[in-house]
Amino acid sequence: MNSESPINGHGINTPLTEHSAPGVYIVITGSRTLYQVEIISHDALPVITRYPVVNGLLKDGTPLPGVSGFQFDATTGLGEIRWWKDDPNDYDRPDLTYAGTIRTTSRVLVIAQVSDIPAAHNLDRPPVDEGRPGNEAVVDLIRTTIASLDSYEKFAVFVELLLVGKRR
Repeated sequence: MNSESPINGHGINTPLTEHSAPGVYIVITGSRTLYQVEIISHDALPVITRYPVVNGLLKDGTPLPGVSGFQFDATTGLGEIRWWKDDPNDYDRPDLTYAGTIRTTSRVLVIAQVSDIPAAHNLDRPPVDEGRPGNEAVVDLIRTTIASLDSYEKFAVFVELLLVGKRR
């Protein structure tokens, strides 16, 4: 299988953690959920936003607060995020001492790097090349494509195209 992402030529399906190289990544899971992961630097907290097609959860569509760590691995299919709910009303058991939340994902299918620099921290770099979409546009395109697929079979074909799109 091809080791280059059809998105922009970066490696695809390399395990992703808070210790990975700075950049913007997408993770697609078997539940047709897209996670946008931004690693700004190893001195800053990562930013993770979840965009589900089904099975909505707390904080979907907005960055999870207080992400302390995460791991996504397409080889094993395992994914999890460790984060802090900033509102005590959101705690599953308000009667107990809150120690953080671990969100596991459905099977991780695709991990791809969209950019080597998060858009919000791109101020010193020249604008994106004419005719070439920026980070947010690429993530939005993939996210809306996944959401528009009306069957799991079409979703499976889309994921396969992402994985082998440059396999010539």
